[in-house]
Formats: sequence, structure tokens, C-alpha cells
Amino acid sequence: MPSRPERRWPSIVAGYLILLVVVSIVTTIMYRLAEPAYRPSVVRAAAGLVLGVALLHARGRGRQALESDPPSLFDAALARPPAAPVLDRLFEQLESEVRFGTRSVGYFEHVLWPRLSRLHAGVDGDTVLAKPPGRRWLGRGPSLDALAEVVAAVERTARRDER
Repeated sequence: MPSRPERRWPSIVAGYLILLVVVSIVTTIMYRLAEPAYRPSVVRAAAGLVLGVALLHARGRGRQALESDPPSLFDAALARPPAAPVLDRLFEQLESEVRFGTRSVGYFEHVLWPRLSRLHAGVDGDTVLAKPPGRRWLGRGPSLDALAEVVAAVERTARRDER
């Protein structure tokens, strides 16, 4: 299958032929109507029009070719590095609390679990939230999977109450 530029050249040639025919017809009419002193100017204007269209087309193709190339190392060095994603301070604090809650049973029992219980009670005060089992190995709190199940239960309850 031919590449894209090979398939475009017939339409480009046809476009320039149509342009030349139209400009020739208009130039012939203007040449016949113009005074003899202005006839060379009519021909120059027609030639300038055709040349201007060709130069604009060439400039566009050149710009397209330059933009399609990957940037050089010098251009890449001038570009600003992407900004680091900015997370909300509250989100970062909650993430650190969950991470720390998995590492310490005391922190989970005295800080994180009461907050999760209050959140669930605020959404659905009728049911009691099931406490995930802790890992008693070296005083570690519940696993991230167990905490994810608790948070998912709170979210399901909140979605059910919104309906």
C-alpha cells in the first residue's frame, strides 16, 4: 500500500492545474481589457498569485515536516519538565493515616477505627460496621485489603442512601 505522500500528489497536481487554468482565463480577460501600458502588470500579478500560492503550500509542507520530527536533545532540554502532581493535603494525611493504621494496632484501634465508625454512623446510623481482624504479628493493624473492604462497605452504604 503506498504511503500517504505518494497518494496525495495527484490531488496536488490537479489543484495546481485548476489554479493555472482559472488564473489564465482571468488573466486573458484582464489582459484584453487593460490598456497596453498596464498589460505587463496584469501578467506579473497573475504570475505572482500562482507563485504566492505555491510558496504558501511549500511553507505549510515544510512546517508539517518539521513538526512531525521528534524534538532534538537541545529542544527537549529547553522544555520544562512536567509539573509534579499536586495532591490535596487532606488526601495525603488520610493516606498516611491508613498506611500507619496497618502498621500499628494501637493507632488503628484508637484513631483510625473510631473515625471510620463515625463516618459509617454519619451515613447509616442503624447498622454497625464490622471491625476487620487485626494481625497480631508484632502488633500490626489490619491489612490494606481488610481496610479496603471496610471503606467499600461504607461507600456502598452511602450510595444506597443517596438513591
